[in-house]
Amino acid sequence: RELLPHLWNALPGNAGDPMLNAWILGWVSEAVVSQPLALWDAPIFHPHPNALAFSEHLMGIAVFVAPVYWLSGDAIFTYNVAFLLGFAFLGWAAFALTRAITGRADAAVVAGVLLMCSPYFVSSQVARLQMLSAGWSLLAFLGLHRWLERGSWPTIAAFAACWILQFKSNVYLGLFLS
Repeated sequence: RELLPHLWNALPGNAGDPMLNAWILGWVSEAVVSQPLALWDAPIFHPHPNALAFSEHLMGIAVFVAPVYWLSGDAIFTYNVAFLLGFAFLGWAAFALTRAITGRADAAVVAGVLLMCSPYFVSSQVARLQMLSAGWSLLAFLGLHRWLERGSWPTIAAFAACWILQFKSNVYLGLFLS
């Protein structure tokens, strides 16, 4: 609520990780079109090459919000859009998994809202955009669930795609998912 009127000039949480992550989203969004072969050579930790590999690269998030950066040129605004969409994505992923397991839309709505609004995500992890990408893990589990039910190739491909996107969004959660 307090963030909405300040999407262009404020960051949720503290200035540490959100500022770094806003810069990373901006760098990745810009570099992927202007200098894709130098994407990993972010202008940090000079003179080390491939310095972006020293941090979360957020490519699994940047791929979805890069158009926001391309249109606005504003890394803070892009971060805030990713932040707000991250909560919606997390809730939707919880909804999808719960509905597949229980077959109940009402239980799925409750699960989605509870996860989206859980103290873990709204307080202790609010400064870590990459944690909101946990929805990819939930969707990976959904892919596995459907594969166990149907045994079809598209369901295991969906699992693999979600696993890759989890790794591209948050390496730690990708490792935990593995």
